[in-house]
Amino acid sequence: MALPPCMHRLGISQPDSMPEVSLKWQMLAENDQLWKLKCKESKIVDIPVQTTLTHSASAQALWKRIFQTNLTLRKNWERGRCRVLEVSGHSNRIWNSSTGMLLQTLKGHTRGIWAIRFYGRNSLVSSSYDGSIKIWNIKSGACLKTLYSHNGPVWAIERKGDLLLSGSQDKTAKLWDIRRHRLLLTLSGHTAAVFAVDIDDSISIALTGSADRSIRLWNIINGDCHRIIWAGHASSVMAVNINMGFIASSSDTIITLWNAKTGDKVRQYLGHSRRIECLQLRMTDPDNVIGYIVSAGRDGFVKYWDIKEGTCIQTLRGHMDVVNSIHFDELRIASASYDHEIKIWDFNVDTDSVNVTPKR
Repeated sequence: MALPPCMHRLGISQPDSMPEVSLKWQMLAENDQLWKLKCKESKIVDIPVQTTLTHSASAQALWKRIFQTNLTLRKNWERGRCRVLEVSGHSNRIWNSSTGMLLQTLKGHTRGIWAIRFYGRNSLVSSSYDGSIKIWNIKSGACLKTLYSHNGPVWAIERKGDLLLSGSQDKTAKLWDIRRHRLLLTLSGHTAAVFAVDIDDSISIALTGSADRSIRLWNIINGDCHRIIWAGHASSVMAVNINMGFIASSSDTIITLWNAKTGDKVRQYLGHSRRIECLQLRMTDPDNVIGYIVSAGRDGFVKYWDIKEGTCIQTLRGHMDVVNSIHFDELRIASASYDHEIKIWDFNVDTDSVNVTPKR
């Protein structure tokens, strides 16, 4: 049996014949540098694969444990194997994501809450149909500050550092310094409600999506709109997300991937049966257009997609109503629905203790 290439690169020769062969193969199997090369060959650091270990992991078996953990996690994502934590309640409550226990209730908005974002370790920002944005202390439950400027419901917010971007029914988006509780810019140009907003990782571009069927890119420093992308559909742009030079947007049941620099359409993704309300983009290799999109909407399904192949990897079923908010990282997807439930789909589990969701 031939040795794999990574063994040759370490200068490891073919084991001798029995009876020493079993001992030598065992020694090879425990060689941590060999597992490190195996991890590199397998590209296990690609999202959504875990790349870290707990402190209890043995230093001598570090890369072997990483390989095994990531292999299991990758298979779980591919097969839709996960443990589902269900949290029931209203959107102005804070829950422990590990146990599902209620931690805090925040009361102060007079109408429905449409978006929330964490701010540091102990603060939360929320926006509401009542036209206000509130900053909360999570531990005490107190409202620290209420921001007024929009003349209609605030449908969407996004935060990067101390900068907050909000989008409203009043056809504008606004940039705020939430540390100083100060309005910095009003972004005017849309001819209908702004339903979706985002900020790029370099904090230089503000992104808005509107019922006027356009996506606009704004200079965060001076507020100039330097690009307009017309989505080309007959319905509103309901969600936008920018990551590593690409934009994902949704309009009706269609997801579109755009090149942020040129405004060119890269690919479309079809599979939802009703309007998509939210999505998140995560590029892992922008040069080769490789990454993932998670989306959800009025059909109650949470889907995640292979960007390069243009295919839906899995459909997660469990919500009984519209899913209007999602977030995902390497290990889990969190989704919130009109059915008053938050579900956390945790893929970092052993295969013997998981739920298997139907594919597509």
